[in-house]
Amino acid sequence: MAIGVCLVIIILLFQGMKLLPTGRKKVLYLIIYGSVLGAGSFLLHQLSMWANSVLVNIGLSEKIHNPVAAFLLVGIILTGAGFGYWLVRRFVISEDGSVDVGIAQFVKWAIRIIAVTCIFQEWYMFRKRGTE
Repeated sequence: MAIGVCLVIIILLFQGMKLLPTGRKKVLYLIIYGSVLGAGSFLLHQLSMWANSVLVNIGLSEKIHNPVAAFLLVGIILTGAGFGYWLVRRFVISEDGSVDVGIAQFVKWAIRIIAVTCIFQEWYMFRKRGTE
């Protein structure tokens, strides 16, 4: 399932990369994207504050907040897996059942880059532990 979630994220990144701006308007689009990212992080913080106040107003003690968060996290992961399955069936697999070549190559290289990054991180941590 984790591989499926990573695949969905990689496919979404690939589709988003097609939409990246080019040309003279590049700076304007980057400013807009940065503003949307900042607004999204602000809204996420406000959403967590709102969820905390709702849980307190319902009468749930602070002790139960972690199990509720874990339950919601599992729900979000399962919803994401279902959404990913739907996305792959809709956008990746063509009518004849084959996979688009461009997406397959992008996923192949993305998995290789992630693997090399993980290997380098492990090597760095191993080296750091050896010096202590």
